[in-house]
Amino acid sequence: MRFFYILFLILFIGCSNKKYVIWKNNMKNTQIQKINKTIGINLQIPEYMLSGNFVEIKKNKLIYLNREIPQIPKNFFENYLISKLNNNLKCSIQEYPWNFTNKKPYKIYFIKIKDFYKEGDFYVLNYLLNNKYFSIRRRYNKNGFKKIFDFMINNIENIIKKDCK
Repeated sequence: MRFFYILFLILFIGCSNKKYVIWKNNMKNTQIQKINKTIGINLQIPEYMLSGNFVEIKKNKLIYLNREIPQIPKNFFENYLISKLNNNLKCSIQEYPWNFTNKKPYKIYFIKIKDFYKEGDFYVLNYLLNNKYFSIRRRYNKNGFKKIFDFMINNIENIIKKDCK
């Protein structure tokens, strides 16, 4: 008998709820946009950056700033660049030539960092993008090397964005 009372209470409580979900229209099928264009990135960086050193210029002398990172893997900068671009662009960005064994990229961007140093309060990053020279000089209080590298990525992203449409 208790079982029927409990069943009756559960049924009564369930029916007293006035919030119901009713689907009036069928849900539209959404398709994920396919990425057709694949862009290759080839990044060349100076050897001193791979050793974990950054450069500062004081009184016309180069000073290698030894950071806590004893050695940076060669693909660290390229992987960081590619992941940032993939997050912000609609096309697929991959490392060139390593990820293109069977297919050809839509376009290839060759990026060569020429100079990456600190001069006084300014951080300087000079690079070539498909043999076109770019120079960035900015003042930062903290994390200047990372911030100026991110600024370069934003510049590259604006250029590549045209090819992703």
